[in-house]
Amino acid sequence: MLESVPGLHVSVSSLAANPIYSFRGIQTGYNPQVLMLVNGIPITNVFLGNRSLAWGGMPLENVARIEVIRGPGSALYGADAVSGVINVITKTAADIKGTEFGARAGSFNSRDAWIQHGGELGPLEAALYLRVGHTDGQNRVIQQDLQSSLDKLFGTNASLAPGAINAVRNALDARADLSFEQWRFRAAYQQREVGIGTGLAESLDQNGRAPESRLYLDLTYQNANWAPNWDVSSVIGYYDIKETRRSGLYAIPSRRLWWCVPERGCRQPGAFRAPHPRQYFGLL
Repeated sequence: MLESVPGLHVSVSSLAANPIYSFRGIQTGYNPQVLMLVNGIPITNVFLGNRSLAWGGMPLENVARIEVIRGPGSALYGADAVSGVINVITKTAADIKGTEFGARAGSFNSRDAWIQHGGELGPLEAALYLRVGHTDGQNRVIQQDLQSSLDKLFGTNASLAPGAINAVRNALDARADLSFEQWRFRAAYQQREVGIGTGLAESLDQNGRAPESRLYLDLTYQNANWAPNWDVSSVIGYYDIKETRRSGLYAIPSRRLWWCVPERGCRQPGAFRAPHPRQYFGLL
């Protein structure tokens, strides 16, 4: 959807096929120049400034609107909003009004099912959403990768190219939105497991996966008639992200790693693995 916004260019990273949002030509691989919010809560992590390795996007059937600021927004949103701001607003009970559900299936073993409900729950207005999905991703074939160049240089045969990219994606989304008079509480949980794309170091890895879970919590108070010519609003939010590794992520093909030194030749000491669990959290 964001590809249709004038002034915003969306490209794809070679690492886990994550989106890179570019405003006015400003971009880098981790894309820290763009601040992304969900219901006004920042979801860019402080380690790399991106949306994490296994971002996986947001389900559009539960999105009410997306607000985009093209250009610097640091005066309102802080230092992370260097080139632009993207704020995803999820649906409330007023946006859903009843029960909706759907299922999809398509190419590359893609399947997806979701259900959402909006209405009154006692004194509360409630919006609930649940979705599960899977896709093997496109089977695009990479003819040569970085390891292909190293093979030519050192006379080894470690590259898995030509081979397909690793674009598998598993997704679970659960969200609740509860409101009472001037108060609103939102809670959401997302679980992702994404393939590593063209490889951790642009060398094909058909088995590498990046599992991740995210928890969003926020409580908002808003009173538009607090006093004549005055309104009051406040928000407290919590965002927690956990990245785990069920098995190693390999910078160079698993069990085929070669270290080559011109004076000493080549040897195969074993596989290099990326570090294990990391956790980030923020309080707004």
